[in-house]
Amino acid sequence: MPSGYVKKYGKCAVRRCIYPNKNNAFYRVPDPRKNYRLCQAWIEATGNSKYMNMAPMEVYKKNVRICGAHFSSEEEAAMHKGQKTCIPWMFLPGPDRNPNDCWLYLSDDDWNDNCSEDDDEENNEPLHQDESEVKLCELIDGLTQKSSQGRTDCFASLTKDLVQKYIPDFIKDRYFTICDSIGKSLKKGHGAEQVAAAELAMVLCVQLEDEDACEEIYTLLKPILFTSICDDSVEASARAKYCTVLGTITFLTGAHHDDVVLHMQQFQNIFSDSYLKDERVPEENATLHASALSSWSLLLTLISSASIADMLNSKNLLALEKLGQLLESPHFEVRMAAGETLALIYELGREEDKEFEKDFALDVSETLKELATDSHKYRAKRDRKKQKATFRDIVQYIENGATAKVQVKFGRSRDKGSGRRRLEKDILVLDTWMKRKHYDTFCNILGPSISLHLCDNPLLTDILEIEVVPNRPVVPASVLNIQQTAKQGPYQEPEIEGNEQNSFNTNI
Repeated sequence: MPSGYVKKYGKCAVRRCIYPNKNNAFYRVPDPRKNYRLCQAWIEATGNSKYMNMAPMEVYKKNVRICGAHFSSEEEAAMHKGQKTCIPWMFLPGPDRNPNDCWLYLSDDDWNDNCSEDDDEENNEPLHQDESEVKLCELIDGLTQKSSQGRTDCFASLTKDLVQKYIPDFIKDRYFTICDSIGKSLKKGHGAEQVAAAELAMVLCVQLEDEDACEEIYTLLKPILFTSICDDSVEASARAKYCTVLGTITFLTGAHHDDVVLHMQQFQNIFSDSYLKDERVPEENATLHASALSSWSLLLTLISSASIADMLNSKNLLALEKLGQLLESPHFEVRMAAGETLALIYELGREEDKEFEKDFALDVSETLKELATDSHKYRAKRDRKKQKATFRDIVQYIENGATAKVQVKFGRSRDKGSGRRRLEKDILVLDTWMKRKHYDTFCNILGPSISLHLCDNPLLTDILEIEVVPNRPVVPASVLNIQQTAKQGPYQEPEIEGNEQNSFNTNI
């Protein structure tokens, strides 16, 4: 007798079922880990909103069962023999369903039996893809479960899977459901759940190449994020993440100029607390200020260079004197964000006027040089090294207009048979501070998986203006593996043209 068959068992899960009696058998909902689609079909057949709004795994754990009145006698006999592909269809709420219309819920074994042998090779990849999509569907269902920790884990797992793959077609059909879950967690969640939901929102926009879909996500999440970053009662770590998310999705959707200026003004209100004052800024608040300043500089790239000088004069844009105060902040993250923002402002301003704010450049040069040669032992060695490298580049640009060209090579090795692979590489040239800012933004979202998205994601290709180089010669697989082992990873470190040192962290 198969597991799941019980002679006498409580109440049938089907809504308003009046047929069970002491002679009926009860059958447990199938295990979603073995056949997710079949489990989902059973839950839908109940017509019970209590179970339909729960994740399939949660329904299975509750030991939910359906009585034998909803199966034909032949199906019950088959289930007694161990067949697990039957679907309840009789005496259900609404019109009776024909089991012949439920072919989509057949198990993978039954589906393979119906496929011709000639199509085996063609079907292997779709079937493997279905397995990964089933896992993603389970995670999406888990976003609505009751457990806060469970929702947080699902947000984190879904973000991790979407970072490692580029599947815009799958996401396009489900982004509204995901956005609804994100919005609820941002409003009612706390701490780790809010941060995990915010991270998923950024990855969602990177996955979608459809501008209309990205605009819908922006429209849904903007009021929630904007309200949260203005709310001092929200945890500083969550507000920092919200600033990053709001700035990123505003940038990716190319929002209206008025929205961009409004968000920049709100970000400025947040990091203005790091201006030189008597009281010391707490570390957690410094992280919030650095995130707000970084998002502010990202949105600055959406402002036309012709408007920079006018906005500075009209006080609609951050005054350079205030930015100079942020360079003297005791917090590493604030100093770094301020330095990169200063270089970006000068780059945009000099596109229209070669003498842009020349007097202030002379005034701030001493501060920049001190940061470029900082050797205070009370600061972390890694922070000192990164700060000195970055501010050396900033000093060179502010004083001489010289920008180091960073080359990032990326690509994938492809099998060419006979144990040989062709290492096909493209090249991304980061020759402006704007490109560096955009690249750094995507690195923070995608991490090491940015190499995959640089190859496949047209959004990154358009924004970063990737330059394609001819394919490299065929390299034996053994040599390729040795080279990759020596580099401790499949990604190549960026190279800089000329004798200048590499001062830009690509995060690859």
